[in-house]
Parts: sequence; C-alpha cells; structure tokens
Amino acid sequence: MNLISFSTLRRLFPLVFLSLLASMLILHSDASPRNERTYTDAATHSTQNHSKESILCATVSVNGDTSDHRVSYVERDQNILINASKFFDIVGGEYFPLGQNYGLTVQYGKIISFALNHYQQGFAAFKMVEMEPPVETVNDTAMAPINFLAQAIDGNVVFFAGKQHLEITISAPSEIGDIIPEAKNLADALSQQNYIIRQGAVNLVNAIELYVAGYQADCNGNNANYPYLMMQTPPCPEVPYAPSIPMFYTMRPDEAFVLIGKTPPECTYYSYRSYLFSRYFEDASPKRTKIYASLGDTQSLYNMSEGRNVPDSFNRFFMLISAADRNITETIRSSAIALGINEDDIYVDVIPGNTMQMGLDEKADFFNFFHRAVLFNDPAEEDQFTNNPPLEFLRITPNVAVTPDYLPIPELRPRGTGSTEFHLNDGLEQLRQQIINRYIADCDTINLVSYQWIPEGYEAIETRFNARGENRDALYLRTALFQFQEHDIIIVFGVNHAKTNKATYCNAGILGAPALNGLGGVNNLEFQGTAQEFLADSILADNFYVWKFARTAIDERTYVIPPDSNHDYTGIDYGALALMIFRSYVEPATRVGPLASELIMDRAILFRPKSTAVQENDACSQGAQPELKIYPNPFNSQTSIQFALPAVSDLKISVFNIRGQMVTELFSASDFSGSKKISWNGTDSNGVPVSTGIYLMKLIYQKADSRKQNRLMKKVLLIR
Repeated sequence: MNLISFSTLRRLFPLVFLSLLASMLILHSDASPRNERTYTDAATHSTQNHSKESILCATVSVNGDTSDHRVSYVERDQNILINASKFFDIVGGEYFPLGQNYGLTVQYGKIISFALNHYQQGFAAFKMVEMEPPVETVNDTAMAPINFLAQAIDGNVVFFAGKQHLEITISAPSEIGDIIPEAKNLADALSQQNYIIRQGAVNLVNAIELYVAGYQADCNGNNANYPYLMMQTPPCPEVPYAPSIPMFYTMRPDEAFVLIGKTPPECTYYSYRSYLFSRYFEDASPKRTKIYASLGDTQSLYNMSEGRNVPDSFNRFFMLISAADRNITETIRSSAIALGINEDDIYVDVIPGNTMQMGLDEKADFFNFFHRAVLFNDPAEEDQFTNNPPLEFLRITPNVAVTPDYLPIPELRPRGTGSTEFHLNDGLEQLRQQIINRYIADCDTINLVSYQWIPEGYEAIETRFNARGENRDALYLRTALFQFQEHDIIIVFGVNHAKTNKATYCNAGILGAPALNGLGGVNNLEFQGTAQEFLADSILADNFYVWKFARTAIDERTYVIPPDSNHDYTGIDYGALALMIFRSYVEPATRVGPLASELIMDRAILFRPKSTAVQENDACSQGAQPELKIYPNPFNSQTSIQFALPAVSDLKISVFNIRGQMVTELFSASDFSGSKKISWNGTDSNGVPVSTGIYLMKLIYQKADSRKQNRLMKKVLLIR
C-alpha cells in the first residue's frame, strides 16, 4: 500500500470534500431537487476566506485558571467569533478543518461537533445548534460562535467585552472506557501492539434536522418515530483534514472500527450494519454519486444468537468489528479473547474490500455505520438507551500501513420460503370494494399503485441507485406520488404480514416529497381488528388491516398529518407532494426480509371530496406553495431552473455569490402566473464563466393581493 504524503492530502482534500458535498445534494430520479425553506435565507458554505480584517485577542481562563492563554476573535454585530483551533488546543480537544476551510469538525471526549461556513445551524453530538453567528473562515482561520463552542464541550463559555476576556467552565472530557470498561482494556492492549486508537461517538440522530439545516439532500425516507443511532468518527490519523462531516468517513484498507457495549433493552427489532454512502465514478457528472447501500446482511436480534451460547438477546454485552482486512480483524479478536471477552460475544461486520474503493484519496469510497431499533417494550428504557447509548466506537489504525488481506465476502441469506399470501387475494379484493363503497358517493377515488421501491445493497451499487440506507432485513414498498390536499383521506390497507408469519414487524407510513421526510404511521401492533368495520367475517378480517391518513381525526384509526406550518418538515402543506411507504421486516423462517413475490403488496386509495376534486397536476390552481427547483444540482456546464407561482408581480430570478453580490439576472416579469423552465450556464452578466463554488438562486416576487416582497432561495453547486 502506498502512503499519501501530507502535501498531497492538502491538495486533494478540497476536491474530496466538494465531491462528497455533491453526493449529499443528489436526489434519486423520482424526486425533485430539494425545496429549500422559504422563510429564511438558505444556508450557504464558503469556499473562500472572509475579507482580510483585523483580528482581536482575548485572555482566557479555564475553570478559574488564569494561565497565560490567549485566543483570537472577531466581532460580528453584537456577537463574536472565536478561533476554534486555538480554543480546542486550550481546553484539550481536537480540531479538524472540514475539507480545506469549508467549516470545522471538533471533538471533546465523546462529543463530536461540526458546522459548515455560513450555515445557520451546526450540530454538537447530533443536537442542532443555532449558530449565533455562523462559522466563518477569517484570514485562513476557522472562527466559531461562543454558543456552539459551549455545546461542543458541554460547558459554559462567557466573554467579557470590557476586559477582552474569555471565561471557560468545563468538566474533564470523557475517555475510552468511561461507558464500557472493556473498551479501555482493548484500546490499551492494541496500543501496545503498535496501533493508534481514536475514540468516536454514538449518538441519536434526527434525519429531518440534518435536512432542514442543509447537511443532507433529503431525509432518506426516515422511519419516523423510530430511533437511529449513528456512529461518528474522527479522520484517519494521517489525514490533516476531516474529509466530510463525521458521520461519513473514508477508510484505509488496513483499518478497523469497533463497536463495543450492550444491545438494546427488550424491543421488536434491532440491527447493526455498515454502508457505502457515496462513490466516485469517472464517467458521472458530478463525479461522486450517493449510493447509501448496505454491504451485506445485518447483525440483528434475529441472527446474533445463531450457533452461539448466548443467554439473552437484550441488554447483552457484545463487540462488533467492522473491517475489510483479515489481519487487523484477527488481531482485535485475539486481543479481546485474551482480555477475557467471550468469543461468542464477538461479531464481524465485513467490509467487502475487493469490491470497495478503499483508501483516503479523492476517489475513495465514503462509508457510514448505524444502529437501528424499534418498538421498545418500555418507553422509559427506550429513552434511556437512545439518549445515553451504552456503546463506544473506536477507530483502530496500524501505526505502519500494511498490505491488506481482504476478508471473504459472506454469502447473503436467501429470501423466501416458497410460502405465499395469495390465498388471501379474494378477501383483500372484498375489503377493497367495501372501502370504496363507503366513500364513493361523496368522493372521487384515486388508486395509489404500490411497487417495490428500493433494491438490495449490492444491486444498488451495481446500478448506482440511491438506496437511502436500506437493509436486507426489510422489504420496502411505496406508492406513486400524489398531492395531499386539505380534505383528502388516504386509506391504506392490506395483509397483516406479521399475522401470516411473512414478517416479524411491518408498518405503513407517509413521506413528504421531495424531502422524503417521514412523518409517522402505524405498525402491526396496531393492526388487530381494524378491518372488521369493513368485513363482516371477523375471522377473515383478522388477516387484514385498514388505517386512515388525513388532516383531521376521522376516528381513532386515523393518523393525522398537519400542514408544515413551522416550515420544519414535520408536516405536509396543502397541495404538496407525498407518498405512502410500507416496510416489512424479517421473515421468521429466513431471518431476513421477505421476498416481494411471496407477499400481497399493501394498497392505498386516495379519496377526495367531489366538491374539492381537482386534477392532480394542477398545483397552481390549488393555491399550492410557490416552488423553485434546480436540476441537475450540482452541475458542471448548465442547470435547469423550474418554478411555479400563483398570480404574482415584479418577479425576478437572479444568481448571487456567497458574498451576496449579484452574478447575473436570469428572468424578470412584471406579472406572472403558472410555471416556467429556464437555464443557467454558469456565467455572469457579462458572459464570463464563474468559478467553482456555492451560489444562491433567488426568486423574488410580490403576491397579487399584497405589496410585501417574498422570496425563495436555493443553493446550487457549480463544479468546474
């Protein structure tokens, strides 16, 4: 293996980071590009320094210690920005530039935090932080706000302007072994064998918050109301920059990660799995594509006890090694056994090195690792587990790089048993007809056709399909897109797959589009008896379920979806696009997700009161929210801008750079109504090509019944 020099890494990492950012902004072809929030300026990140300016200096005390510490800062209105690198040097943490001055990642013990330049929100241990003001790079130095720094160290930071003094109150950082003592024993043993150990973090993540803040292109169809625990890691020790926000990482082929701790308390399902997040393709534009595909079967509640002497599946000690290389895997395993860890408690999450682009350069694959668990028996135990996970995450790197000996790729568990649900077809058709008969007098009927949505991980990699963090324990179905109007009722119905033993857990939910923000739904524990109001035969009815999704509660079997009144993607606006999603987890006989051809697919029907029925594609006539779409985004030579508005006046569409300077005006009209598509070829008002970077597309207008100026803004990434 050839090591990459420090100077080469300094040159490559801006390319790596821009490439990763591009993959985070790419949506699958069945969804529109991200609809940015319209109530505030869209967040942008800077690829350049703030203009040269004078930097001030403050004295620093830490827990009352007035040692000769000083830190630089700049003033921004009524706030200040602190030199983040120096701050973390003083408190004993770690600082990593994101890319080359695109933002920062910082670590204090197990608290890993990140923010991009000029973004209105950052994250500390995956908790959203309002940046007051946002991070900037000033004179080649990353400067961060006091409130972000305080959360990043879980302490207090106070600035005394008159004294130019910064007062820090802080506890000692958490260390390896503070949660799981075996983690420290293992780290110490491996350190003595010439390995470098870096601690990561395991935190509850909110996919919608990451999207709202601008760090994800969509919400990946999150399974709402069910927790995801995400692993975060510092970069490889030889890398001078964080190549991405810390939930995505590149990996030397001889490295490993270790997740060590306890399984969840009693619940219906849990699993652990690594993912290929994005990949570089020479023939693609942009070069990096989001894949987010699982790399094989999970380690889950339903298979972790196979062939092992384990007394219980819950609250149980385990250790999971995620690696591509046999050498480091066996070293970690033998070291753990020598420390007294039972071999039956050690598992391997194989990274298929022979098919991955391992390494640290701009063409390396980005990986991701997370843990999901659903339907806890005790809500209090769920809260304790998800907010204080009894887990530690370690990055283990040989001090001297070695040639990898890749682990064999495990065979995939076969799906399917030959047993089907087709004997229930007639009953399902009877149920469908009874549902239609109930509403047809007052409503128009729109059948929302269901189909298999997401392929398996390896197929997604081969076809470059965005699998959105799927796993092989599940089968994913979805409906066609529909507009969700104020008085619509969506009725979902179908076979209770848990009742037929084709799944251990299944649910039906709703996603907003194009953000793919999961808003909740119902699961098989709530299905019992719900079909009986439509089927007289109670024995037959027990095989099925029926549930309603509407804007207001029709009965106790209604899942209410409010409008997105707070603009935080926790609702769906009237007339906005949505889709229904159905998940079926783990067929008991195979201990993997069911086979689509053996299930009767779940169904959905949209009922729209005839007095309000409209054509599905007539968004503007319904008073839908103004819309601005850009595709492709990122782009290289030309991008299309599509917008739709009700009757407005004084419409202008312009492009601005990150300094707020107008680059060019693309379209204007004194009066406008309807939709239109225009393009931008990446040039300024003089026809001169502009440089690689983030630009703002601004749509400014007045409504016909108001003199108030309104605006839509959306980020667009130009990569030359």
